[in-house]
Amino acid sequence: MKKSLLMFASALVSSALSGTALADPSTPTVSVPIASVTDKPINQVVGLIQKIGGWLLLIAGALAVVFLVIGGIRYLASAGNSSQAEGAKKTIIYALIGLVIIVISAFAVNLVISLFTG
Repeated sequence: MKKSLLMFASALVSSALSGTALADPSTPTVSVPIASVTDKPINQVVGLIQKIGGWLLLIAGALAVVFLVIGGIRYLASAGNSSQAEGAKKTIIYALIGLVIIVISAFAVNLVISLFTG
């Protein structure tokens, strides 16, 4: 059991680090596409909400991944100490729950935007 968790944590850390090395250094562009864009005034407000929401989702997702990596490193560094391993497991679980909430909120934002621009 410990070996499989250790292998999972090391695979998670190595995949996170390899993704960082391949990241595009340019400024990220975050946009949430809407169904139809017309010259209605509501679309200006929707565009602003899209930009702010996109950036917030990007920041929240990045923080969740950082905490996932921190949990993996803490688990690896626990060296058999059960209380430290439990704390690391909780960090990983909470980070995964946060990622699920972030994905669900992105879908909710898209739904609300499509209802207003319909």
